[in-house]
Amino acid sequence: MLDKVIDKGISWVRRIMLLIFGITTMALVLSTVYGVVMRYIVNAPIPWIEEIQMILVVWMTFFGICVTILEQGNISISLLVDKLPKGLRKICALAGWAVTAAAMLVIMRLEFIRLGNLLSSHQMTATLHIPKYVQYAAVAFSCVIMLLNHCMVGIRNIRQGLKEEK
Repeated sequence: MLDKVIDKGISWVRRIMLLIFGITTMALVLSTVYGVVMRYIVNAPIPWIEEIQMILVVWMTFFGICVTILEQGNISISLLVDKLPKGLRKICALAGWAVTAAAMLVIMRLEFIRLGNLLSSHQMTATLHIPKYVQYAAVAFSCVIMLLNHCMVGIRNIRQGLKEEK
């Protein structure tokens, strides 16, 4: 029962993160093409295009990381760990999972502090006067999603490992 709930949760979150990632990537490509055409063909550069692109890059990057965690697509070098006995490999995997979760918690805490500072300082972008928290809210929000993804994937992997041992 829990496995189905976890799998549905992972599937649901994955679809939403892919949608956000796809929309921000497409918007980034279109805004870049539009900016290049306006600057070099029409000879009428758009001063605010860089602000939009910066916001889109941040959103695209952090929601892309959320998908990467769900897909377990992170880079790891397991040359030494693969040589260890099965029991030690499991301990290393669990330690790696715990260190990653701890790092995510620290980053998430720092991002929420930054978000609070941006909210209270009322900082705006230079040209469009978009509140800076709009750009960095994606970082804080995606940190929460990354931690949830990491926990769901970790629980699923542990449960699958326990089933394989039986």
